[in-house]
Amino acid sequence: MGEWADAGAEVRIPRSALGSVQRALASVHAAVGLRATLQAIAEGVTSSTPYTEVTLTTAREPDAVDLHVEAVVGPPEAVAMLLGTTCPRAALVEHLAGGEAWGGLRFWSHFGETDGVIMFVPDYEPLDVPDAWRPEYELMAPLYGPGSELIGTMSLDRPRDGRVPPPWANEFLELFAEQAVIAILNARRHEQALRAMRRLERERAALHAAFAEQRARETDLRHQTRRDSLTGLANRVLLRERLEERLAAQIPLSVVFCDLDHFKGINDTHGHAVGDEVLRVTGAAAGAAAGGRGRRRPHRRGRVRGGRGRGQAAGRAGVAAADRGGVRARSGAHRRPEPAPVMLAGTGVRARRCERPARFGG
Repeated sequence: MGEWADAGAEVRIPRSALGSVQRALASVHAAVGLRATLQAIAEGVTSSTPYTEVTLTTAREPDAVDLHVEAVVGPPEAVAMLLGTTCPRAALVEHLAGGEAWGGLRFWSHFGETDGVIMFVPDYEPLDVPDAWRPEYELMAPLYGPGSELIGTMSLDRPRDGRVPPPWANEFLELFAEQAVIAILNARRHEQALRAMRRLERERAALHAAFAEQRARETDLRHQTRRDSLTGLANRVLLRERLEERLAAQIPLSVVFCDLDHFKGINDTHGHAVGDEVLRVTGAAAGAAAGGRGRRRPHRRGRVRGGRGRGQAAGRAGVAAADRGGVRARSGAHRRPEPAPVMLAGTGVRARRCERPARFGG
């Protein structure tokens, strides 16, 4: 077979072949992504060389243990059999070592069976000539990257005219293989960069989610530490904060206390569950009363636990007065605008004008 590879060495390279190779390489280097690049290489080989069937096997990562068949151009049965299969790197290296050197290519004149290497053998009747390309022939271009890393192979079969191609065609294949290595490495780097970007996006999204979750936990914790767990009203801490804010801002305000008399008797007679319900209902009523009729001035309702088993509801840390149920509480005479009234239910209602910061609940 060696003399057939050398025969016709003086034959000139057709200009049409040069143009085909240039167009094919342009398509290869214009492809984006590893899969598209490999498909462009396979189609470029069939359009610019005599070979009509091409299989590309590549490593997706540097020094990968297995190589994958990523592109196949040929009959449907060859595509179905080969595309997506894997081949151990060690088996492929062993298989290449058994081939006859045609320059940088490797040729087998018989079935070079190696465990782990899947081969498609076409079924056809070869030409009855000495240089006929036969079904058992195999030609492969090893694709070596930096440091002699085997990044893939390009298998070729079935020349268009049914004959062993002239040497110039195989020289073109070697040139194409060199350019294919560059394109594959660039595409692989592109894929790695995309994966890194996606990983960073996922990490950033996870970080934002963790931050949002932390903020939500902090907000919930702040709410829990400033709300009465039974009624949901503001507790002593939140009422004090709001009062100090308004006093510091010199906002006119009144503080109305609603004391639930005989509350211990409710607990003792009907049980704590009923007592809790009384507190919840009273808190809701206080909130509704403090809302006023169409008034939009700031107000705050809360609950401050009293001594001797009594529950106390502190209503409206804002301007407040009772305007229903026959009870009215207002501030004394002052040059500032008079506080707007609001009703709070309960026994013992009192209001006091606060002119300067004072301790609340002390």
